[in-house]
Amino acid sequence: MFWLLIVVLWSATSQAQRYPGSNAARLFNTFQAMMVSYYGEQKDLLPDLLSRYRDQVENACEEEQKCQSRDAEAQIRNLLKELGDAHTDLSSIRNFVVYEPQEQAQYALENELGVYLKREAGHWYVQFVMYGSSADRSGLQPGDQLLSAGGKSLAEVQSESDLNFKGRTALLVQRQGKELQIHLNNNDYQDDYWQRAMYKVEGDVAIIQIPTFYAENRGGRTSLVQLPISESLHRALRELQTKGIQKLVLDLRYNSGGLVDECAASSSAFVKQIKVYQDAKFTAGYMRVENGKVFTLDRSKVVSGLVIPMVRASVNTPSFWEATSNNVAVLVNHETASCGEWFAYQLQRNGKATVIGVPTYGLLNTSTQTYGLTNRYALQVTMIRSLDENFQLYPRNITPDQVVENTLTEDLQMKAALALFNP
Repeated sequence: MFWLLIVVLWSATSQAQRYPGSNAARLFNTFQAMMVSYYGEQKDLLPDLLSRYRDQVENACEEEQKCQSRDAEAQIRNLLKELGDAHTDLSSIRNFVVYEPQEQAQYALENELGVYLKREAGHWYVQFVMYGSSADRSGLQPGDQLLSAGGKSLAEVQSESDLNFKGRTALLVQRQGKELQIHLNNNDYQDDYWQRAMYKVEGDVAIIQIPTFYAENRGGRTSLVQLPISESLHRALRELQTKGIQKLVLDLRYNSGGLVDECAASSSAFVKQIKVYQDAKFTAGYMRVENGKVFTLDRSKVVSGLVIPMVRASVNTPSFWEATSNNVAVLVNHETASCGEWFAYQLQRNGKATVIGVPTYGLLNTSTQTYGLTNRYALQVTMIRSLDENFQLYPRNITPDQVVENTLTEDLQMKAALALFNP
């Protein structure tokens, strides 16, 4: 492995001698070193691809009598396409970097206020309100247009970082053509609402929001044993069953994923058994999920040739919902990603729900990690792949059973879900 890395790096350097220090040479050399470091000798195709596309970079530079990043970029993309590894991709680093002010503003809006906003044609619109949040308790609804806050117009506010809804704020909103006053109290919200499954009942239908599969304990560290998301979902289902509710909407819009144990244990409330084969950097294993328990097996868990699945995590008091595509709807949007997609896909592929919305983000079948190559480019590398019981790679994203797009002022996806039960 060590000598392979030395040989490939030396070859790359010698090929770039005609354009030493060029942008194309720097980009391709850094990319090559990272690919060899990650894949090593596991990918037989890789050395040939690197050699062939390195030559094509040189040829492109010769034709243009210069060597810019775009000359290497085009060849790297072609190489990765031929390599055929899901989600290992080259992209602009802007797609992966979230600047701190924007991140803080997004956190304040989503986790303190509990609302997702969109600016269109100079106006701010509420796209999603999280149950139990201060926005929810104050009466904000999806489709509301925000006109002013504290008596000041929001028409000139360009970014979320400039919005200020701290403390108590008087909001003027427009809803269905009428102006309304909303008194927002940013200090009034249900504890931990952003990491719990929260529900409301409308007639004979329950709507459960699952905002994330990421969870933190009181100490602020990621919890790998306690599963607050799945625990709260199983508990909510038990409560709804005692109320005689039989129709269910699971809202996974804006759920960007989280811990695989959380989404796996949550899915066991609807699918009796799930078996997922995984390979992590070419190390095979599988995960089995049933009755609120997540079992895992990899090569380190084989003792004297005996297969011994180990319980990795479990729900304290599991429940089970007799789900079908006629009594459960799952809502997804483009921001539904990773574990959010994984959970929805388990219900869809097992006939346990009708999925409504738009195609999801596209991290269903893998977990990825991103590395910076230059100040302009980043390499996204596949870390874990998920395969079904036939060893077929999961799809990249979810295609809904009913494709429905929302408008700025109307939640058509929710309307479609409710119409599924009461046509």
